[in-house]
Amino acid sequence: MSTKPDPALAPHSSFLVPLPLEWVDAPPAMTPAEAERYTRALARSHYENFHVATFFLPKRLHQDFHNVYAYCRWSDDLADEAGDRERALRLLAAWEQQLEECYQGRARHPVFLALAETARRREVPMEPFRNLRPTMTCSTIAVTPPIRSDRLSCNCADTTMPSVAASPISLAPRFSWRTSGRT
Repeated sequence: MSTKPDPALAPHSSFLVPLPLEWVDAPPAMTPAEAERYTRALARSHYENFHVATFFLPKRLHQDFHNVYAYCRWSDDLADEAGDRERALRLLAAWEQQLEECYQGRARHPVFLALAETARRREVPMEPFRNLRPTMTCSTIAVTPPIRSDRLSCNCADTTMPSVAASPISLAPRFSWRTSGRT
């Protein structure tokens, strides 16, 4: 069975588009257009709220928000779905390295191929994406039973939640004022 997503995936599919964690280490070969089809299918299949939210955006911004959503969805799943703390931290470190490579023009993973297109089209800096890493790492640590404590959880929420909440908000102005004359 191939781990490469079907590019013809129906936009309103009733099943979830896969997020195979092994893609972090060995991403499938895709063109930027195939990668954007993957992020679009991922965004449309995972959460109805996100799909509904795009209804209020100008159509020219939909793909860019699908690309940003895919990055956030993958980041969260790497922290929550890896199976154990060490694997999650290793995957998150590799994910952060791939973010750096994306902004250096060396994207390999489908999400980063698509995100590179958004960063280029909309002049989105790396910082809002980089700011999610402490939250994902904290999430990984906070849910591990041997070191879980109310104090640790509260400290993580206190230091990282404002930056997570600000990240999508900080992207929104760039998407509105950096779009004139661009498709």
